[in-house]
Amino acid sequence: MNKMILRMLMTVVIAFGMQTTANAQLGGLLNKAKDAASQAATRAKNKVKNQVQDQVEQTKTKTKNKIKTKALSKVVSKAFGKEPECPEIMKLDRYGNHGNELYEKLYSFRFASEDEAKDYGGKLTARYLWGKKVLENMGSDKIIPFDSGLFNQLDSEQAMFTTFYGNIYHLLSLYSPVQMKKDSRAENLWYYEGSPTFMTQFSQTGVPSSEKGIRPANNSKGDRICFKKNKANKYVFIDASGNSRFLEDDEMEVAKNEQRFVKNMALLLEELAKVDEDYMKKYQAAIAFSIAINEALSGNSVDNIEYKPMPKAGKLNASLKAKALAIAKSRNSDVVDVVITRNAWDIKRNALGVPTHRVAYGYYIVKTKHGKRALPYSWAQDHQGGGKYGALRHFGVGVGGQFFVK
Repeated sequence: MNKMILRMLMTVVIAFGMQTTANAQLGGLLNKAKDAASQAATRAKNKVKNQVQDQVEQTKTKTKNKIKTKALSKVVSKAFGKEPECPEIMKLDRYGNHGNELYEKLYSFRFASEDEAKDYGGKLTARYLWGKKVLENMGSDKIIPFDSGLFNQLDSEQAMFTTFYGNIYHLLSLYSPVQMKKDSRAENLWYYEGSPTFMTQFSQTGVPSSEKGIRPANNSKGDRICFKKNKANKYVFIDASGNSRFLEDDEMEVAKNEQRFVKNMALLLEELAKVDEDYMKKYQAAIAFSIAINEALSGNSVDNIEYKPMPKAGKLNASLKAKALAIAKSRNSDVVDVVITRNAWDIKRNALGVPTHRVAYGYYIVKTKHGKRALPYSWAQDHQGGGKYGALRHFGVGVGGQFFVK
């Protein structure tokens, strides 16, 4: 009996112990949950507190920067005048590839009015010179205290100004490769020297002349038209061979566009030229060019055309003329005749001295609205071996210039 009571007591004790342990474990879990919730609440509270503090600090910094900027602006304005307007093109991202955008902007002035070009040029120069002065006078021992924000902004602008002005300088060098020389007898007096010419294909520099362009037919000396003073001391158009020529309507339109573009580029430089002798030379040259091309445009007439004698036939003409004429007509329906001017073949050889082909030179005679025009061309025969040559074929341009014939 005592044993049974003892067993029952032990069972009760064990059960009570197990219950106590379970309660203790549950209490521990509840305490952990309470601690985790408390910590989360504290973190959330700290996060909000930090965000508020950050916002306060940012507001303080912005306020300080505004005050600093305002104070700096007063110093700059007092020293160099009110900040000029920054032309929109100079607001490009300094780390971007702005070369194309600057060329695009420059190209847009081809069709701008002179007033628009002059106004924009004035704004450009005002901003450029102002920014340059500010940068030159910024520093610990200078008029203006160093400010990284203003420095980076103006430094970026100056780089783009340099590129933009450099583009203008380069294009004017291509359009009007003439010299403006300073007269030692008078201050700010320049005189114009050289033979003006305007290039009509600018794809290599990113600024095409126009959709059509002026293309002297098959001219081996390049797509350009020059103009020079004639015996009457007036500018007239000439081709690359130096012969007077007449511009057709579509060519006249292109020439007018060229004249307007050069004049507008000069106007973009007008204010800068007043303080920079290098740019003054380009400005003066461009103005002189513009005046000269205007004179050539106003005097454009078929009466300027000079007719020369027909090219003299060489000894090869008799044997090659028929085949050369057939080839020429297949390439150009306006061809009415050909003249082979060489007496003998020009034999071409490889590095080992072995003949590769031989060339005959002459002219296509082409019918135009204003008479016949001689265009230099050449024909060739490929070497077949054993001193034999193949069929006659078109080879390319010839030697000499083009001209009207009687």
